[in-house]
Amino acid sequence: MAYGLADRELTALAAIDSQLRTSERDGAWTRGVAEAVQMLATGLAVLAALAIGAPAVESGAMLGRDLAILALVPLALHEVYADFTKSAQTLTRSRAALARVLDVLRAEPVGSGDRVPGEESAMSELVLHEVSVGWPDGSVLLAGVDLTVGPGQSVALVGPSGLGKTTLAATIMGLIPARAGQLSVPGRVGYLAQNAHIFATTLAENVRIGNKDATDDQVLEAMHQAGLQLDPQREVGEQGATLSGGEAQRVALARLLVAGERPSLVILDEPTEHLDRETADALLDDLFSSLSDSALLVITHDQDLMARCARVIDLTRWAVSPALPR
Repeated sequence: MAYGLADRELTALAAIDSQLRTSERDGAWTRGVAEAVQMLATGLAVLAALAIGAPAVESGAMLGRDLAILALVPLALHEVYADFTKSAQTLTRSRAALARVLDVLRAEPVGSGDRVPGEESAMSELVLHEVSVGWPDGSVLLAGVDLTVGPGQSVALVGPSGLGKTTLAATIMGLIPARAGQLSVPGRVGYLAQNAHIFATTLAENVRIGNKDATDDQVLEAMHQAGLQLDPQREVGEQGATLSGGEAQRVALARLLVAGERPSLVILDEPTEHLDRETADALLDDLFSSLSDSALLVITHDQDLMARCARVIDLTRWAVSPALPR
């Protein structure tokens, strides 16, 4: 386990496993008791029917066949009552699920992603001053981050996996609040995900994810700038099955470009991951060319991509974990 967190993660998994075993044991005990009570009640009902009906048969007030029916009715109802037990268990699980949903609905919002929680910089710069980041209800991953990225500048953020690079990106985009410090961000932030989702429709409709009102000409222009030399009406299949990895990344880039005004800041999250060198280099040429006026924040492990950036910043200097160098 990375960063010496094995003991903590194993302890957490053991606690979850213990809780699950306890829940399963309690549920099994409840089911067993319910079934036992049901069977006992059924048996008592049969005995009661016989005890009440036998004298009536002897006196001629009841026919023998009626007594048989009376005795068999509780046995027939046994299966019906068994469904009641299952329904009660389903109701309990449904109430627990509803409680979890209500907890989410009642939770304080951590950010919509529509607006970055920081003051817009007059210089269209990204400025972080003594910023600490971490997921809500989780521990702080990075503390005291100081960073400035201006228009036309490119900065690579590097460090081991799990360090907090993507968490920092989510904070800058406004998806989660900063735990401390001040953020000053440009007005519009674009994000190029490592694995952009491709829908089972045409290329043009996939590009329009970035701007649903884009005209055909605007879609074509965005595809051209992204280096996507394919038919806009081509069906891409489920999960973009007919596209290569490089083409899928270019679709994501075209979504950014079709939105109209160029983003002041673009965050690139491992844009060359899973691409061969030739494809990666061609993609980077188009990325840096089409986004030359934007501030670029690049999350990467790719040495060639780092070499293209004006600055390379190792985030381990701000890592909170004592197992990591500071």
